[in-house]
Amino acid sequence: MADQSGSQHSRGGSSSNQTKWLIVGGIIALLLVAAILLVLVLTTQKDNQPTAAATPPPAGPTPTVTVTITVPAPSATISPSPRQEGTDFYNALPSVVRDYVLVATAPDDGLEDAGALEAYALTYTNGTNTITLRAGQWRTDGLAGEALAELGGAASSDTEVTWANQTAVFQAKATPGGAVSFEAGFPY
Repeated sequence: MADQSGSQHSRGGSSSNQTKWLIVGGIIALLLVAAILLVLVLTTQKDNQPTAAATPPPAGPTPTVTVTITVPAPSATISPSPRQEGTDFYNALPSVVRDYVLVATAPDDGLEDAGALEAYALTYTNGTNTITLRAGQWRTDGLAGEALAELGGAASSDTEVTWANQTAVFQAKATPGGAVSFEAGFPY
């Protein structure tokens, strides 16, 4: 009997050892699963958060930022001289261009000698600077283009601007910087 009880006891001990190993194995398995889940959670959070050391932008040209400030166009502070009625071309020539006003008008014999149907030398001032505008009208666009070429072609400098608008040719001469501003505000 002693043998039987001893063998039962050893079976019971073996069963007890198996249970211990199952518990230890279960705990290890749970710890392993928990570790895997923790790694997955930390990896996912790391991908969604910005990193402190950001990668530098790719090499290439630096973008240029352009700031545009629009100011109101200057306006005349003095009144233009009264003028006589004339042809449609003459009447269409402005009395005010930006801050410049018309103060004198005379025929432009040079442009009439160059074939203009009518031509004028107009003087504009803003009280400080003076601009002389030669304005002539030709019978056709082609004839106006030839006259423009004789005046040096469409050109722009600090003191002189020459341009055409269909059958009309214009040339403004001014103090430095005035001609370009005048032409920019001229309606034709």
